[in-house]
Amino acid sequence: MVCGLSEAELEILSILYTDRCLACNRSFNLRKISKKFRAKHGCDPNDVAKGHESKKYLGAVPKRDIKYFISDISRTCYAINYHGGNATEGRILPRRFFKLES
Repeated sequence: MVCGLSEAELEILSILYTDRCLACNRSFNLRKISKKFRAKHGCDPNDVAKGHESKKYLGAVPKRDIKYFISDISRTCYAINYHGGNATEGRILPRRFFKLES
């Protein structure tokens, strides 16, 4: 990939972005998606998130199970948009946008 991110890494970023995990009190436990993620990509989502943590995309909240949140929203939005996603830094989310019928 162009930003140096694989498809698995971009999927983790997009999952955290769509749930708006932008602060430590809005973190997400990746164990919820681990079964489907392993079936699709063949790797553990926590290992992928640890790589993002070293690249400063994500931050971690140490609890019984580690939870992750987006620590750098501008880099995350750039990476998602550059690879064909739709990410905005504002308040309007692509999945919550409804068109009015004419």
